[in-house]
Amino acid sequence: MNATQLLNKVFTSNRYKNAKAYVLCRETDPETQRSWIRALKRAGMYVKSSDDLLPGQDWELEVETWMRDADFVFALFDEKSATAESWFHKFVRIATDLHSYKPEGIIKLIPVRLDEGALQSRYQFVWLDAWDKKSIEKLEKSLARVLAQK
Repeated sequence: MNATQLLNKVFTSNRYKNAKAYVLCRETDPETQRSWIRALKRAGMYVKSSDDLLPGQDWELEVETWMRDADFVFALFDEKSATAESWFHKFVRIATDLHSYKPEGIIKLIPVRLDEGALQSRYQFVWLDAWDKKSIEKLEKSLARVLAQK
């Protein structure tokens, strides 16, 4: 199973209506980010990403605000993001910090490994492996848990 199949299986029409999501992906892989955004919107979610930034906005402040306001923050990792030096890791740290303000057991940040080369040891969260068939069930449980916590 690949990431696109996972998205199409989990994010069905209006299933997660009114939920808010932020999709964080390295800047050199906009197509992966856009495929996640399309799938989340198809499921009824209100989705923000760096594509929504407007000229003149303070991008760091906007992204942090969007992540804070989101029910879910999906951080998409691949082999290249593991070794890239970019703002991506800075915003993953910010998402991790925002998560740390939540009570224990509350899910906000969902790190997604898009391929087996994606580094995971740097962060303490349980990862969603986009190629794993069991990921569908795990992701559905995480999303249902988050929405039940609202």
